Amino acid sequence: MTKRSWPAGVTSWEDTVKFAQLLFGMDIPFENYSERLPHATEKSFLLFAKGACAEGRPLRKIQEFIPKQMEEIAEWEQNVRGNSSRPTKSQQMLGRDKSQVYYWSVQLTRASCLCRSVFGADAHQKHVPTSAEVWGTASKFAKLWDATLARNYAHFQTPHMRPIWLDRTWQVLWNWNDHKQHHHIEPHADLCATYNHLDPIASLSFGHGGVLTLTSNIKRSKTPVGPTKMLYQSDGDALLMAGQFQSEFLHGVPARRTWSELRSSSMYAGMQTWEKTGMSREIEMHQGAVTDDPHVRMNCTIRWHSSHFPGCPQAFADPSVLARPGELSTPAAGSRQRTPPKESSTQATQPLLTGAAQAPAARVQEPPVFSGIRRQDSADEQPSSSKTQRLSSLEESHETIRHLLACIDACVRHSELFALGTVDCLRRQLLIASEAVQRCGFDESKADGN
Repeated sequence: MTKRSWPAGVTSWEDTVKFAQLLFGMDIPFENYSERLPHATEKSFLLFAKGACAEGRPLRKIQEFIPKQMEEIAEWEQNVRGNSSRPTKSQQMLGRDKSQVYYWSVQLTRASCLCRSVFGADAHQKHVPTSAEVWGTASKFAKLWDATLARNYAHFQTPHMRPIWLDRTWQVLWNWNDHKQHHHIEPHADLCATYNHLDPIASLSFGHGGVLTLTSNIKRSKTPVGPTKMLYQSDGDALLMAGQFQSEFLHGVPARRTWSELRSSSMYAGMQTWEKTGMSREIEMHQGAVTDDPHVRMNCTIRWHSSHFPGCPQAFADPSVLARPGELSTPAAGSRQRTPPKESSTQATQPLLTGAAQAPAARVQEPPVFSGIRRQDSADEQPSSSKTQRLSSLEESHETIRHLLACIDACVRHSELFALGTVDCLRRQLLIASEAVQRCGFDESKADGN
């Protein structure tokens, strides 16, 4: 029996149901898909919510937001950055040759978070702001999402047990897939430096139906194992992956042109009748598709940052980021975001939806993110026994604070995304720290005089 951790985590089936109720409401029926997993486990949970985002549901409007946000970014590329030749490139998940588009994607975060997760096929998207407050469409989504969760939480019988997901910084990936363009995503796990692999992830599906393959990620032999289970999501359906799911399983989105072959596999036999019907209907549409008629499936994947990269205002201001046993190593204050390693040869030309299958945990990097600050050697960080060394340390501390203030001023001048309120807060904290350092130096000098 797994241990429950609600409202601070989702580590049991009961927790997963509560999380689903927080997202979709109390009136949505939930189905336990534990029997649909590639291997039996008590550590991972897969919940299916039929019609959780269907017509008439609050989150249905996400279907409208996805193409509008993509249009808004394209206009920003053209009008603000002067990129009139290829304004949609920053939304394309590209292969190594930079010519083939595997699917389209947009990444957004709760204000005022500026963190961007880099997965390999989207390295050219780094310049696009992620904070929802920057965009008109994303701001509407933020209001809808926060209001929906707050309204659903009002129906909970334990209002004193406030779920951390109401306060944590969410991140959404909006993917646009055209079945006729053979868009697909290779098997992967949603791992990234700022994620906790124990945190739940929600997947909402809109438009045409989609197939999700599941593969066991537990290595029992040296021979690679392919997908052994298959699920179907129709318009408005939702999936929740929780517990150790990202460690135990890989999930992928096969191109629709391969569905006929998948229908002949043993995975197809394990699908429910309505899934088989939906899958067969999509295969028929693919075979009789008209060239100018796109067959689009949109997906909204939602997860939460458990840490923030240096320079993000939320790295200083988010009180809800809590460390828990077993979580991934995460960026720390003073660390620098490292460029993710290149994908393995088996995924060299394939994009990843939300992370490499076995992405390494982030480590604290040097030098610090503010290049103007010199890091002290380990010897300098040891307590000094002499007055001269203390005074030298004080001078270096003053110099560090002056550099920090200069860096913040530079952020204000060159970045519209750096909220002035956060800047003022940082300046006050640094000035208070400076005064504390001065008092400490005065007290120690006075003690030496005695």
